[in-house]
Amino acid sequence: MTTYDTLPGTVEKIIDAAIESHMSNAQWEGDVTQGFKNWRGGTGDGYWHIAPPGNPRSAGGQVTDGDGKPVEFNDGTNVGRDIYGHWETTIRTVFEPWLSLPDPEAFDAATRTLADNAWEISVTTDGDNAVTKIGNPAMESLSYLREKGSTMSSEFWNDFMEKYAFPLPSVVHGQYEMLALASISVVGERLAWVNARSDVCELADNALKAMINARYAGGGGSWSSLLKTLGTIAGIAAVFPTPAKPILAGAGTILSGLATLIGTTEPPKPEPIKFGAQDPAACWEQVVEGLRQLNLAIIDQEAKLYEAINEALKYYADFPHAFDLKAPDLPTVPSGELRTDLIDVEPDDVKHIAKKTLPRIAGNLTAAAALDPAKTPHAWQREGLIGLTHQGFYPSWAELVANAEYLCSDTAYELLQSATALQAAIGEVEAADEESEAAARKVRDEVRAELDYVPPPGAPVDPVPPYGRP
Repeated sequence: MTTYDTLPGTVEKIIDAAIESHMSNAQWEGDVTQGFKNWRGGTGDGYWHIAPPGNPRSAGGQVTDGDGKPVEFNDGTNVGRDIYGHWETTIRTVFEPWLSLPDPEAFDAATRTLADNAWEISVTTDGDNAVTKIGNPAMESLSYLREKGSTMSSEFWNDFMEKYAFPLPSVVHGQYEMLALASISVVGERLAWVNARSDVCELADNALKAMINARYAGGGGSWSSLLKTLGTIAGIAAVFPTPAKPILAGAGTILSGLATLIGTTEPPKPEPIKFGAQDPAACWEQVVEGLRQLNLAIIDQEAKLYEAINEALKYYADFPHAFDLKAPDLPTVPSGELRTDLIDVEPDDVKHIAKKTLPRIAGNLTAAAALDPAKTPHAWQREGLIGLTHQGFYPSWAELVANAEYLCSDTAYELLQSATALQAAIGEVEAADEESEAAARKVRDEVRAELDYVPPPGAPVDPVPPYGRP
């Protein structure tokens, strides 16, 4: 049974089997090691002899009679060129791009990084912006902020709650879904190449068997092959890595494409690819059709992943508030003059929220924004016309990742700003928070510049956008 590492060797065997079947069906006895012979009468042993293939195969195929003298076919056939060389060139050309499919292991860093970072902010909410599910226990701070904040009131505090605390859970939920979608789609891309490599190996084994069986007119039996690649999306949830896997069931209420990918568990029923024919030419047509169907399966699965991402990017463009606080600065409160004249404010609680709760949430958002290890453009490259494009859906995927990176760092920056404002209100500002704020702002600004990059007029278009470079 062929493995992907041994696929090149199987391709060579297919070439040799095609040559031997071609010669056998033309009534020539022999093989590619010893050459071929056919009773032609005349002097000597009465056989014409054809030399075995050379290196390249077209270098062989010299025809001699029983006395070892060169002879030529009346129809001008050159065995080395027209038979040996034909099969070598034809089969190698078709299989060549399939010998350098993307390596599934090259996606491991992106898979792990995105799964881990999505887990950092793994929360889902209901229609009232209340937290419903939590994956990372540290995100309980969101519930604490909402519940504790609701017990206090003042002009300044109400402004903070309205602009930050109440919308924050749903905004984090939206950012989590962005990361979850980026994560599940790269898992799907990885699985697609696991399946495609397995499928092309199975097709090569069937091609070899068919070519061998076609050695005599009439062939030898018939059988079929089913493509695993068409079940890629249905198999994503089963291979999705922990720790993000347990909370996937709570996602997909904002990004419908994510819900579709998570909810797809039944693979389509593909048409079987049939093998077994009377001659090598007919066998080769079956092989070409099988590889064509495999390519269509890859395109189909990549297109579904692309559609989910493209839909998410459009939703973000149309409804940015679902992912971004976009809150204006809080009103300035003179140091030490926290307004407590309306109902009730507890300075100790405000201090805890400013110095503990908000920085903790910002820390998780900052951790979620550490996405450089996920940017692996070279892992997506493939030769020829295999798949959706030569990079699959990488540019759109990288844009989604960059937007998630920007939004998480931006929200972290805004929360640290608000924490600083709250500390100023009670007269206690720590430099460490200012440093964290500066770090989050730096990440946000760098990613924003990459997302806004436009090549100067006349400059060549880089196939890898700035936000997708590692």
